[in-house]
Amino acid sequence: MNASASAALCLLSEYSPQGLSNTAWAYAKVTWMDEQLFDAIASEARTKLPHFRSQNLSNLAWAYAALSILTETFMDAMSAEAVLKIGDFDPQAVTNTAWAYAKVSYIPPRMLNPLIEQAFRTLQGWCPQNLSAFSWALAALTFRSRTLMQSMSEQAVRRI
Repeated sequence: MNASASAALCLLSEYSPQGLSNTAWAYAKVTWMDEQLFDAIASEARTKLPHFRSQNLSNLAWAYAALSILTETFMDAMSAEAVLKIGDFDPQAVTNTAWAYAKVSYIPPRMLNPLIEQAFRTLQGWCPQNLSAFSWALAALTFRSRTLMQSMSEQAVRRI
């Protein structure tokens, strides 16, 4: 374990939801996997999930997926909280969350429909990166919706 991970471990209980998700995101961004740290972040995050905002949830899911960490109980807990807050998810949070669950090939059944519904609600504000990442996630999850794909295609054409 490196020194920064050791220091973070000692302070995790003091971290806010944003601090927890930012720490996980930073380590994932540089592809540094520290199992002890990520186990501790998951444990601490579980106790604070009701206080996580949509961006914190999507960034945390992204970080675990980027490092291919699949802890079903933790992913289930995050998805349950995400479903409660799905109306607050902006295009980036929707696509990051979909990408994260697709990357680890696991999405709780109760998560997919609310995520798709929020995609429809926010589709007008999607950039090309959101469209491509979400399309990939749907394909990886073997989700098929002619209506959604048509709407996404129309958005993509408007961006060309």
